[in-house]
Amino acid sequence: MTMFVGLGYLNKKLRNKKYALLSILVILLISVLYQWINVIATGLVWLVMCTLVIYHEETLQSALFYASLSIILLIFSNYLIYVILKSLSIMMNDLGMCFLSIILYLCLAFYLRNYILKKAPLESMIYDISKYTVIATFLIYFIFLMIERFSDVDCFMKGAHGIFMLAYSLFAVLISFLAVYIKKAEYKSKEEKNRMEYLIEYSEQIEKSYMEIRKFKHDYKNILVSMENYIQSNDIDGMKHFFYSHIKETGTLFDQELLEMSPIRNLEVKEIKSIVLSKLYLAHEKGIEIDVNVPQKLDSFPVPSIMLVRMLGIILDNAVEESSIIDKPKILFAGLRQEEAITFIIANKCRSDIPDLHVLKKKSYSSKGKERGIGLSNLDELVQLNKNVYLDTKIEEGQFIQILTIWEG
Repeated sequence: MTMFVGLGYLNKKLRNKKYALLSILVILLISVLYQWINVIATGLVWLVMCTLVIYHEETLQSALFYASLSIILLIFSNYLIYVILKSLSIMMNDLGMCFLSIILYLCLAFYLRNYILKKAPLESMIYDISKYTVIATFLIYFIFLMIERFSDVDCFMKGAHGIFMLAYSLFAVLISFLAVYIKKAEYKSKEEKNRMEYLIEYSEQIEKSYMEIRKFKHDYKNILVSMENYIQSNDIDGMKHFFYSHIKETGTLFDQELLEMSPIRNLEVKEIKSIVLSKLYLAHEKGIEIDVNVPQKLDSFPVPSIMLVRMLGIILDNAVEESSIIDKPKILFAGLRQEEAITFIIANKCRSDIPDLHVLKKKSYSSKGKERGIGLSNLDELVQLNKNVYLDTKIEEGQFIQILTIWEG
């Protein structure tokens, strides 16, 4: 019964009526069959638990993982309570030990769900290896449990149980450390690649800005020459007509949309300013209305710049991508300093039939098609790497809103 409660809690199906009913029926059936099948009941329970998880729309890998974890947790709780009581020379009947084991089991399940599984990047290599390790641990435990129950097994095999389990434990630890090392190397390589991509993008933006300045200087020079001719001929009326019809009305010198992006100057960290300016300028070129509000100077951030560049880059890329396929698009960008935090708010108009958030956050999801674009799952992984960063994503009144809060300290 305890294992099914733990399983339902770990995979968030405990309140599901169908799950509860099926669990009770299985428990009653196995209780009746246990006197005939004995230790095989453990394997049968595991298979049934896997089936229950798969039935409730989980993958096979998740089913094997949650079922194995639920049983291993109970075994671990039983052994730990036994060792503690024995070391303290405390005598307790089976009912008392069972009660303590259940309490410990539920505490461990609560900790795993709320502090480990909830915060772990679900698509990471380490998480996958942890799954396989848990599944393999249960299977090996069950195999040795079966071997020990056969009376005709050689004594050497029984004696080798402890040695093999010790060797397996060391091997599992070694694999875990190796996975962490590989993940760190992979992450470092990925960081270098992303840094290079942003440097290239920044260089291209600088080159583009330089060409815009050259164009502006050329136009400005031509305008001055034209106005000089009017002045030399003392044709004030002609100069007024030229100014109002060719300069002011057409916005030859200044683009009002670009002037509205001027509050970005309050972003005083160059790499942050560059990525925001480049993305909003790209949106402006695509005909997207821009609204920028950065009322105070933001000269430092309590998070690595490269992390913030990547997070803001993904959010703005997604905003531009969504805005490019709707009518009358508009992007709002705000950067605000509060008492103990800095908050970035990016909002954009979105489709009425935009997918739900849980779909948008799937690995590699992009409206551009398979294996293209950067989805919200990547953004969530970056946020989870920084304990002082919180991301709130919501869809309200035709607006896709993302609020990125960075806490001081």
